[in-house]
Amino acid sequence: MERLTRVKFCLANTLVAMQDYLLAVEVYEGLLEELPGLRSQLLSVMGRLHLTLGDLPSAQTLFSLAEDRDEKEEGEEERMVRTHINQGLVNVFLCHWQLAKDSFESALQLEPTNTTLKNNIAVCTFYQGYLKECIRELEGVVRWSPPSSLQPALLTNLTATYDLESSSAHSKKLSFLPLLGQHVGEGFPLSSLGLR
Repeated sequence: MERLTRVKFCLANTLVAMQDYLLAVEVYEGLLEELPGLRSQLLSVMGRLHLTLGDLPSAQTLFSLAEDRDEKEEGEEERMVRTHINQGLVNVFLCHWQLAKDSFESALQLEPTNTTLKNNIAVCTFYQGYLKECIRELEGVVRWSPPSSLQPALLTNLTATYDLESSSAHSKKLSFLPLLGQHVGEGFPLSSLGLR
């Protein structure tokens, strides 16, 4: 991959982090022409950004285009995982929590070590009204593989559910500090623990 292309990916990721989704989509559109071998993945990313913007019709169009690609750029399993994730995200957008959970679980069967999928399943469980089950699922992910599961989004979700569960949330949050010290670097955003 050329240096300019790598810089464009960095720029797009930075724009997403800055929540400038429209400009990020423009950068990804430019990459579509440069990287036809990544067309399906780029279309999916753009569709997910359109969901973030609240533009369901555009997202669904991009997801359909991503599924229609019959290129030899990836394996069938990778394509199926991406398709299930995209379907799950559309259902989250529509507040169809069980359908979203089913899609994420289908993807998880193909990619059983994907902690983001486990986090998404737990979030769907929460929105279905099962707080304790959500906490069990998230705690299970953290215990299962601390180095890969100590992600800010997952910890934010877990600590937020602690706040809803009991008055002992603060001590539960503090119990993550030794785990973070052991498994992540100094740049980890402690704000994800929701300590006040």
